[in-house]
Amino acid sequence: MRVLIADDNALAGEILQRTVRSRGWQADVVTRGIDAVKRIGDTARDGSPYDIALLDWRMPDLDGLNTAKLINTMHGDTPPPRVLLVTAFGAKCCRKARPRSRAF
Repeated sequence: MRVLIADDNALAGEILQRTVRSRGWQADVVTRGIDAVKRIGDTARDGSPYDIALLDWRMPDLDGLNTAKLINTMHGDTPPPRVLLVTAFGAKCCRKARPRSRAF
């Protein structure tokens, strides 16, 4: 299982990476949403796509919701990875933002 983690908080990214690796899965970390989109596209073209993308909901350049939108519009021979949003802000914040998002 290949997992890409996108989190602008280095400590949170490291904790997620350790958790994923403890399951025996491969995990890579990027710190920006746009880097996640690029990495997912690059690995899909190289024939080694990610199975899951864990995205921080709040990132400064491209937040998790908009990153997910871009990932879900990717076309090619390989389907995009499953996307899970991660946040320290709680579900209530995510529910407020959801109606504005077309990612899900």
